Amino acid sequence: MATVLFFIFSLIWYLPLYFRQGKTDKLPFKYCLLAIFLGMVPVFIVSVAVQVLWGLLCSRLGLAGWAKYVFDAFLTAALTEELFKYAAALFVIKKAKPKRMIDYALLFGGVGLGFGLTESAIGVINVANAIFSSIMAFHLFWQYFMGLEYYEYKKRAPGGKIHLVLALLVPFLMHGMNDFFAFSLTDIMKLKQLDDLSAITILGALVWIVVFLVFIIYILIRLNKAVKESREKP
Repeated sequence: MATVLFFIFSLIWYLPLYFRQGKTDKLPFKYCLLAIFLGMVPVFIVSVAVQVLWGLLCSRLGLAGWAKYVFDAFLTAALTEELFKYAAALFVIKKAKPKRMIDYALLFGGVGLGFGLTESAIGVINVANAIFSSIMAFHLFWQYFMGLEYYEYKKRAPGGKIHLVLALLVPFLMHGMNDFFAFSLTDIMKLKQLDDLSAITILGALVWIVVFLVFIIYILIRLNKAVKESREKP
């Protein structure tokens, strides 16, 4: 039940965008399905395989505590997953040859949606967890941002390289921060008594949630602008 609920809520962030877009140069839905599939299966599987290798390196280095949290969050998780999701989106873009901003957002977002569906479906344990995971939809919104910025980069080519940097750097940093808090809080919750550093980490995690909610609003504003532009074309 929780997994089904997660799927339904997650699609609410994606499907309305596709159906609200304009009909001129409309992106065939088959490419959206391809993007979602790539995120769900090959990208997820390859990412897990590479993460196992990162885990072995981490063990060899003997990292523990905060050093391990940073290594796991920014290298094992963020760097690996964001690069493979980016590569998958570029593959679909080469096939689909999109023209509009909303197309890039849907294709990149599709990869993020697919990855998030597989990752979260495995971890969803109850209804509350399903609702929270689907509302936040981390991977989907990181890839929406990546797609919007990549479109800006392509539109300004050969200039506009700052948008390519933003497309890769912002999701990487946000992903790393998110997983850093997730990994560290998992261990903090096992403590019988909190120290000052643990309390600061919990406060930081609460601030991070607020920041990400603001990020969601920012992305939704940009997506609505992209939809509006697609509908204004003759």
